[in-house]
Formats: sequence, C-alpha cells, structure tokens
Amino acid sequence: MQTKAFKLALPRYTPETQELRDLIEPALIERLALYKEKKQIALTIRFDTYCDAETLHQLSAGIAKAYGCDVRIAPVFSPSAYSIAGVQALLDELAEESPACAHALSRCSVTETGGKVQLIAEGGAEVILASLGCVEALARKIGERFGVRREVVCVAGTQQQDEKKLKDYEAKLLAEEKRAAPPPPPQPQQQQQHSAPKRDRAQPQRRTPRPPAPTDIPEENILIGQPFGEPSIPISDLPNQTGRIAIEGKVFAIDTREIQEGRSVVINMDVTDKKGSVRVKRILPKEDADLLLQKVDAGKTYLRIRGEMEYDRFYEDYTMKPIDLYIAKEKIRPDNAEKKRVELHMHTSMSRMDGVSSAHDLIDRAMKWGHRPRRDPGLSGSAPHGEGHQGPLRHGGLFRQRYAGHHHRPRFGG
Repeated sequence: MQTKAFKLALPRYTPETQELRDLIEPALIERLALYKEKKQIALTIRFDTYCDAETLHQLSAGIAKAYGCDVRIAPVFSPSAYSIAGVQALLDELAEESPACAHALSRCSVTETGGKVQLIAEGGAEVILASLGCVEALARKIGERFGVRREVVCVAGTQQQDEKKLKDYEAKLLAEEKRAAPPPPPQPQQQQQHSAPKRDRAQPQRRTPRPPAPTDIPEENILIGQPFGEPSIPISDLPNQTGRIAIEGKVFAIDTREIQEGRSVVINMDVTDKKGSVRVKRILPKEDADLLLQKVDAGKTYLRIRGEMEYDRFYEDYTMKPIDLYIAKEKIRPDNAEKKRVELHMHTSMSRMDGVSSAHDLIDRAMKWGHRPRRDPGLSGSAPHGEGHQGPLRHGGLFRQRYAGHHHRPRFGG
C-alpha cells in the first residue's frame, strides 16, 4: 500500500493520552495488512521519535479496541531516533525471541564508543553470545529498526578487565623490587639536609572479595540466574541505592500480562520485608514464566533477589529488574532469653474483623521460641483451635482464655 498518515489510515482510533497523541501525529503507516480469518491487522509504522515496548503495547491495545480485532505493530524509527536505550530494548527483545541466549544476555550491558556498539558481558558470557550468533542478530535488528549500520562487538566485563590490570600491576611492582639496588650507606648530616625526600611506593588497591554463594539451595528453588552471597539491605533503603542490590522478602501479590502474541509474559511480583515493599518486574518467555509461577505463591513464598532499580514508565514508579532470584527460607527472629516468661493479651481470628492470626499460629510461634505451656487451673480449657494443636498443649497443657469474648491470653513460661 502507499504510505499514509496515521490518522488517515486509522480514523477510528482516538489516543487516550497526550503522549500517544504526540507519538502518532507525525507517524506514517508504511504497511497495513488485514487477515479476515484471524481477525487481525498487521501494521508497519514509521515513528519520528523512539518509543518503548510498553508504549507500543498501549497503542496496539487502543487500536484493537477501536476496530475489534487483534493488532500487531512492527515499529520502524528514523535514524535520528537511534539511541542506546533503543539498542537495550532490542537486546531484551532478542532475549525473548531466543531463550537459549536469555541467561547470557541478562548478564550484559550496552555502550557505544566510536560508532561501535559494545556488549559488555560478565562471567564469560561473551563466548556463549558469539557462538549463538547474538552479535550478528543484534546488528541486523539495529539496521531493520533504525535504518542505521552499526558494528557490534562483544567484550569481557569491566570486572574481569580490572582484575587483570590489578594482577599485571602487582607483577610489575614485584619485578621492580627485585631489580632495585641495595640501599646506599648513610650520608653525613649536612648532605642529608639537601637530599631529596623519599617517595612512598604506590600500593595497589585490592578489591573486596565477594561473599561466597550458598551451596545448599536446591536446583528447583533457583528461578532466575544463580544463588548469591551478598547481604540483603532493607527495602526501605532502595531509593538511595544504585548498581546491583540484594534484598529479600515475602511475595504478597502477583500480576501477569502476556505480550508478543502470548510468546512472552510480563511478571510483576510485589515483595515486602515488613520495612518496605517494592515491585519486582521481569519479562520471560511463556514456558519459563509458567514454570516460575508454579513455584511462587502470593503470601507464602520467600525470595532472595539481586538486581537493579529502574524507572518503569508503564508503572510510573521505580521497579527492580531481577538478575538473580531464588526461593529462600524465611528468617524468624529468635527468642534468646535464658529465662522465658511472658503473658500475652491478643486478638485472634476467632473474633470477626478483630484479629488476623489464628490461635494455632500464635501458639506454634511461642513453642518455636522455646516457651513451655503452663497449666492454669480454674479457667476454661482451650478453644477448638488450641485443642487441635499437636504438641505439649495436647498432653495436659491448658491455655488461659475468655472464650465468651475475643480476648485470648495464652500463658507461656520458662
């Protein structure tokens, strides 16, 4: 078809936001194909400015709603819209299309120097990317999407380069010390006053070694990447952090959305450590996403996460992109007092709209802390929840309560 302005080719569509209005105002429709059997419209749209995958998803959803069919958009950008952010988006798209490259690409960052696009790979991933043809595929995508030619090279990460430079520098210092002459004899006092001051030999700065990764994590608990040993920081401190960060917490909500015609899934997991909360977002191939969602339950699963914070324009807030993610054992604060004695006043779930913890869970936590149940004659026996508890309470121990009301006062002591 002949190239047409966006508004002339799709007059029914009305953009929902000012951002979309500004995006389609100069846009041109280069190809429009209608498939009646599939009820699908395929569009090739040339944009003057770059837009990310989330914006394209909003645009395709709005057109689909206006015309009552599925819409696929193949974006083409003008050479002036070329940017490293666009190349990074192509890298994510390549990872979605090729699951074999996904793990290696997740360990890469992108820079451009002297007209060359550099894939900076960590942990030896450059060998994998070269063998799978990812470098040539990325160069081809840049040409198709932006109409520019860029040479793409894959290099080892800065961490490996810095470690090599440090070792070379240490070897150089040792060689100089071996070649150094013995110290001269002491000079008279007058000559010493005019002698040049001694210069301290520069000492190389040594890197702080990374904490060792745990080795007792079952293979089925590793969801993304690999286990790591870095200590976790409180989620409430995330706004002040940069680079790779480690956190941990319990998943309390999960949201998913399919993209790429169902070939990929956007997974949003809300995680809390009871000091703050953060949304963890990752796009995975459909098969990998289904496997992850089978192992993660909202309100139950406890995760350790290492990743980077980035601003999500679709969510309009900062989210964490996980690089390494695995299921861990939840940490429970211990009671290390030598003499244990406490009498609690508490509300339980036996009172409607008054408490959320069951009597069973409260008693179970006290027993994990090493408290022993004590008989309290003269008061009523335990309620059904307490009577069903397996353990010392079932064999002669009673806990004190006012069953007619909603106050339950278990007594535990040392």
